[in-house]
Amino acid sequence: ISVLNHIDSLKDPHGYCSAIVSFSNIMNDDYIRQLSVKIKSTFAMKRARGEFLGNYAPYGYLKSPSNRHKLVIDPAAAEVVRMIFQWYAGGTPASRIVKQLNALEIPPPSVYKTRQGCRGFDRHSSGVKHNAWALTSVNSILKDEVYIGNLVQGKRRSASYRTKNMVPAEESAWTVVEGTHEAIISDEMFSAVHQRLARHPRARKDLQTSY
Repeated sequence: ISVLNHIDSLKDPHGYCSAIVSFSNIMNDDYIRQLSVKIKSTFAMKRARGEFLGNYAPYGYLKSPSNRHKLVIDPAAAEVVRMIFQWYAGGTPASRIVKQLNALEIPPPSVYKTRQGCRGFDRHSSGVKHNAWALTSVNSILKDEVYIGNLVQGKRRSASYRTKNMVPAEESAWTVVEGTHEAIISDEMFSAVHQRLARHPRARKDLQTSY
């Protein structure tokens, strides 16, 4: 039934009514497709300019109050990030770093974001196991270029303009822009950490699949 077009397929299942509905569906689908292309093009231009497009700033950063597409350092969380990198560069295994963070009762990223008033993290920070650091969280931080001032975006793309489902994008399609915001970790520290990660068989596999 299409009220605006005065159409009811029950009364006219095979005639003029059916043809109009089919044609309208084609036009509407094409409109949605063109709109999707325009939106993707806009996002691509913003990523190329080094604008942050995520819903939430990465752990260690906040969105600038004057520009939501710009990242600024969150002093409290940034200190934890530095500690993680220094421990790992100094030879502490990631699993032990997890235990040390939990022993110090430092809230994990999801809990910290929730306490800072970020909506959407409540479901991730509920339950006992989500109130503690996990190995995946530490490894994710150690591998993220955002901490040396670079933005790597476009790691996921929509499967189709007809659905909101997201799928991993080819690495060649990622958008990498250097020096978009203030770094928390030096390039030398980041390089030393990644050299150590590359020597660890499991970590090397995670480096290839984490994005």
